[in-house]
Amino acid sequence: MSVDRQTLDAAAQRAVARLSSVVRAATMYPLTHPSMRFALEGFAEALTEIHAQASPVEIRLHEDVILVGSTGIRPSRSVKTALGALVPLLQSLEIGGLSLKGPPTIEDCVVVAQMLIEGLTEDDSGVAEGTGDWLLERGVESIGTVPLDQQQDRDWHALTIPPPTLALSTYLQAIRAVQQLYEHGLEPGVVVLLTRAGQGIVDIVMTWPDHAALLVSPRAELPYEVRHPVHVALLSALLGQRIGLDRGEMLDLALCAFAIDCGMATIPESIRKRQGPLPENERALVEAHPIESVKALLGAPQLTPGVRRRVRVAFESHIGVDTTGYPDTLRWPAVHLYSRIVALADGYDALRADTPYRESMTQQMALTMLRQHANKRYDPDLLGVLETLIHELQARLDRADQHAT
Repeated sequence: MSVDRQTLDAAAQRAVARLSSVVRAATMYPLTHPSMRFALEGFAEALTEIHAQASPVEIRLHEDVILVGSTGIRPSRSVKTALGALVPLLQSLEIGGLSLKGPPTIEDCVVVAQMLIEGLTEDDSGVAEGTGDWLLERGVESIGTVPLDQQQDRDWHALTIPPPTLALSTYLQAIRAVQQLYEHGLEPGVVVLLTRAGQGIVDIVMTWPDHAALLVSPRAELPYEVRHPVHVALLSALLGQRIGLDRGEMLDLALCAFAIDCGMATIPESIRKRQGPLPENERALVEAHPIESVKALLGAPQLTPGVRRRVRVAFESHIGVDTTGYPDTLRWPAVHLYSRIVALADGYDALRADTPYRESMTQQMALTMLRQHANKRYDPDLLGVLETLIHELQARLDRADQHAT
């Protein structure tokens, strides 16, 4: 049978990413939840595609490499994140990967996910053998487990994606996730897309901050309402990295940034895209969007600590460090660090972009405008960090390209 290597590689990467999504989401949703079904169906489809190309075959996960049969795949940056979540879990169960013996069903994939989520108790026969028995007892014959092998062959063919291409791909995936947010609200499938987009943004910021800075340049070819949340997430992650947040905190911050304007989806498009100043009644609708964002977030199946943070940041993002912004509050405690970061990123990108309300400003003009509102709307210490960050990144870009603007 002739193997389409490109198709096989893509399917293997999708399978790993989808299975990792299930494992991560298991802390929030039961396996029967629609958001889990989305990832489980993707996992089953990817395994079916692998089976069509090469079966039987073993799929091993070794550090940051996917091994399909005897050939290795150097995964994309986002799939490396999935590997980082799956590999330690499999190692704790003494599992090296999965063996694919036939076309799997969605029910088979549910059982595999349940096995990983629940974990198994080690017995005399070894955990890896126990997992195989566990699957067979539940009627799964198409998928098995393979033992952990720390000395797995590390020869693989290189799949090199240029950093600018990978950064732009991540950016466009995030744009698509925001478009889905406006069309469908915070449905489970949209939450999955936003989470993946947040992971990709953090990866880009941590690996290639210069490319992240290029992505937040004004882009008139994309509608402001869909590019703005992505820029806010990128700038927030860049600021978070600069003040010492770790990867998990940066992801949490990026997801908070995506959530602050989810309530804008309830405002008629004619108002969102109106040119010039809004009449008072329509402006009141826009200024009420933090409340709508909070309502949408409170619809989550569980109010986990992460969701509660997003609720708070969505409410506080326009309230200002002196709490005189909107929505109006009689009394309010200190504004959360994430809210202060996101508010600053939101303000800077809005000033740099052509919007229905104003023309874009230069970097220096935007920073000067933000400085005028320090200690009122914006945290002055964070504003100093932003100024240093913008100037440093621009200087590096200027050195790399004398025509950079």
